[in-house]
Amino acid sequence: MDDAASLAPASDDQLRDEVAAEIKKKVAEYRQRVDEIAADLLWDTPRELRTINDRTRGVLERRAPQLPLPQRIVLLEALAA
Repeated sequence: MDDAASLAPASDDQLRDEVAAEIKKKVAEYRQRVDEIAADLLWDTPRELRTINDRTRGVLERRAPQLPLPQRIVLLEALAA
């Protein structure tokens, strides 16, 4: 009986909470890699200039939507800071 209960489909609220928790976990992981995320988006910039600064901010903002959600959140937070 317990096995059947554990196989029951999750409710919408439970699923939403699980997805939100997973996104928060990934955001926490990616916060430590924000410089790497920015550098990857600045592929057409000389390597030594691939940082978040006034010159790259606009490019990063335009390219942010192509990132997965957790990486996008971290990058946009860094750009807003």
